[in-house]
Amino acid sequence: MLIAVVRETLAGEARVAMVPELVGKLTALGYDVAVEPGAGAAAQYPDADYVAAGAVLDESALDDADVVLSVRPLTSKQARALREGAATFSFLPSLQSLALVAELRDLGITTFAMELVPRISRPSRWTP
Repeated sequence: MLIAVVRETLAGEARVAMVPELVGKLTALGYDVAVEPGAGAAAQYPDADYVAAGAVLDESALDDADVVLSVRPLTSKQARALREGAATFSFLPSLQSLALVAELRDLGITTFAMELVPRISRPSRWTP
């Protein structure tokens, strides 16, 4: 399985979807990780750190990716580069991005909006 990390395109975005430490953990489990060159630069993670952790730098990482990680939603152009059946994980304000959500649906891309995933998975101890 190929996991791709894309470079953020929104001006001022200083986050990256995956840090080199996690790349090493995923590659140790047998996953392939491709990182677009410069993806971690704004977050102070140089390309060399990703390569040292086991990732490959690939400008066209989206083309063959099974899973794509980004902070912001992919652009329409990026979405069209994905193969049918791929999955994306990012923040995706779906009500403000209805056209993109529809396009991803029509392209056969599974999309996970991280702001809708609960931050904790264990049962709460609080009882009413």
